[in-house]
Amino acid sequence: MNILSKLFKKQKKEEPVKKIIPRAHRLKTTPLTHIRLTIEQEGQKIPLSIANLSFSGIGILQSSLSSWPSPGETLSGTLFFQKESIEVLIKIIHFSETTVGCMFIDPAPHLSETIKNYFDVELNAAKLNFVNPKILAQQSDGQPYWFQGGSHCELYFVKNEGLIVRFHISYFGNYIEGGENLPTRYGMLNEDESHPMKPKSSDTIRYLEQIDPSFLEQMKRFLENISKLENEDKEKILSFVSKLIS
Repeated sequence: MNILSKLFKKQKKEEPVKKIIPRAHRLKTTPLTHIRLTIEQEGQKIPLSIANLSFSGIGILQSSLSSWPSPGETLSGTLFFQKESIEVLIKIIHFSETTVGCMFIDPAPHLSETIKNYFDVELNAAKLNFVNPKILAQQSDGQPYWFQGGSHCELYFVKNEGLIVRFHISYFGNYIEGGENLPTRYGMLNEDESHPMKPKSSDTIRYLEQIDPSFLEQMKRFLENISKLENEDKEKILSFVSKLIS
């Protein structure tokens, strides 16, 4: 080590170490998910609108409350799921333009498991990986796109001049296919497909004539939480899926 480097080292100030609090993946919530939060203020229970939810905290729309406590203060309330309610204590962390970010304080042991079970669809969608289109096998009818999450979940579609030429979604054995000028069909996969981008053959799918309307709700939640899926493509695919129960 030369003299200059020694001098530089002595004069260099140590940067303060910032403590980073890990933040779990936030899930978007919509009216379809039927999750409610109420807080208690002056003996009254006040409903608040949820913007997002994770294992570690919750985002609340600022418009839900006319006057908010300062960051660092806490609020007690109740989270209502479809079949369960859980008492929570939340600490206000920050304010954004539209949302109040809060952290759960000493949450009940089963809160994380309840969120996981309830958001199973969203969590699996959030885990999908967007595969670089440049490395996919080119298709004669357009540009392929693939969101892959292992053998259980995937979205694959081919796009040409803004149109979804064809697509398929597989979700834990459920299968939907369709596209522009193609019928939208629902079925169940009979076996694993080793080449997910290859169109399924008739012997791997058991097509069904009837579909549970609640499945459309699941698909909306699934598509809503796929990262890097363009809103325009999402809406077009949803419109195809909607044909199943129209």
